[in-house]
Amino acid sequence: MEYKLIMIADDLPAAKRIILDDQLSDLEQRNFCFAEAKDGRVYCMISQSASSIMKQRAQTIKDFGLDTREIVTVYVTQELLSIFRDRMSHDVSMVVESESDLDRRFTDILIQAIRAHASDIHLEIYADHAEVKFRIHGLIYKIGELDSHTVNRLVNYVYNVAAAEGSKDTQYNPEDMQDALLDTHIEIDGVMRHYKLRLQTAPCYPNAVTIVMRLLPVDAQLKITLHELGYSQHQIKLLERAQARPVGVTIIAGTTGSGKSTTMATLLSEIFRRSKGTKKILTTEDPPEYAIPGANQINLSTKRIGTAEEENIFVKAIKVAMRCDPDIIMVGEVRDQRSTQLLSSAVLSGHQVFTTVHAASAISIYNRLLNLGFENHVLASPNFLALLVYQALVPVSCTKCALPYAVFVKKMANDKDIKAVIQRLEALIKKDEYKDKKLDEVRFVNDEGCSDCRRGISGRTVVAEMLEPTPEILAALRALEFENALRLWHDQGGRTALEHGTEKIFQGQVDPRFVEDRCGLLVDTVEGE
Repeated sequence: MEYKLIMIADDLPAAKRIILDDQLSDLEQRNFCFAEAKDGRVYCMISQSASSIMKQRAQTIKDFGLDTREIVTVYVTQELLSIFRDRMSHDVSMVVESESDLDRRFTDILIQAIRAHASDIHLEIYADHAEVKFRIHGLIYKIGELDSHTVNRLVNYVYNVAAAEGSKDTQYNPEDMQDALLDTHIEIDGVMRHYKLRLQTAPCYPNAVTIVMRLLPVDAQLKITLHELGYSQHQIKLLERAQARPVGVTIIAGTTGSGKSTTMATLLSEIFRRSKGTKKILTTEDPPEYAIPGANQINLSTKRIGTAEEENIFVKAIKVAMRCDPDIIMVGEVRDQRSTQLLSSAVLSGHQVFTTVHAASAISIYNRLLNLGFENHVLASPNFLALLVYQALVPVSCTKCALPYAVFVKKMANDKDIKAVIQRLEALIKKDEYKDKKLDEVRFVNDEGCSDCRRGISGRTVVAEMLEPTPEILAALRALEFENALRLWHDQGGRTALEHGTEKIFQGQVDPRFVEDRCGLLVDTVEGE
């Protein structure tokens, strides 16, 4: 009998199907599986973290259920066992004969994504194959492959049949950039769940198509605080101070997938809770991602108008919101000059307003607003800007399997990229503000993972920076002296998202590599470079 130990996904064996699963309980399936290869050999895949009872159960099945077969026993991490099962479920060939076949395949992919806590499903169609990928904790994982014909038919079905009428074009066309909205109820582990899926397609050079579906749980209730999101106590005080202002706009910036919607919904939920329902909160969203307690949420994604008026749907929504006697207005996104004018009117007429934009830092939000059409003298006027926030999400290292600094450095001694990260860390602690930090406080992600995580990552945390405009900063911004405004902000205690991320590095929460990926290099130069 042959034994193997596999530590990376690329070394997982090629097999054609899972066997004997009907003889295994749910607990046993999570600990081991049997797979048949094309040459007739059988692989017994066992999790390294399986209990002795589970390993004995696998041995019993090998002895009595596969006594005449050549068996290769493979020990893997819990994560690799899950990846192997996912790949096998996607690689099984399927003859598609009807819409019900396509619906079952789509449902299978959706259930797997939800169970994996994925935020997005990616389907990438190439000439000779198609790949299924999930975005989990901000990172993309390849789950499996299918033939291009099957996935083309699957996407055609999802767009033409499953997508909501009025949210899409008439027919799916792989040569066009198209979007749609799906509304689905799906049973998972005996519980009916309600999801909306925001679908976007894009043809890619030379002959590929990428399809992304963002998963939006309609039933999701916010059971999280600003502290749990990852904000520091000082940042929470700034957010609370902005919420307490009777007028002014709080703007949250970040890239797609940076958690802006979650932060916004958490802020509004806290306002409703503290006001004990005495304030009317009205939002305009495309589409709403959370059910916000006490808020009247206008869904802008229910109709495709198909005219120039479609571009101004946000403008119409802001007008409607202002006529509904709100105390607080949240606009999902400021898009054009007309919407900026209406948003300005909402603030200047005495409303508290929240919105989002795409910008690279807190200070650059101001310039972004100018480019969108806000008037400089309005932006720099007292009580217009309440708070400017920039945030990103960084993967959280698993506390159970994260590697200590010394262990990681020894393990990766020959990796040039890792050496560069280590040099920047060593240069960082030589700075006055970090001299009390110790490198043995740093933890690195263990790519092998464990039973408590996915490849060493257990979640995500916010790293953020916040600019509360003071009269001095507003004067610099009004004069378009951005470097001076930035200096004033730093002198008044302003901290960048990189500095916030660095604090979490020395708390052992996050891997330095992920902080650099999201926020920039820890230090610009290292001596000797």
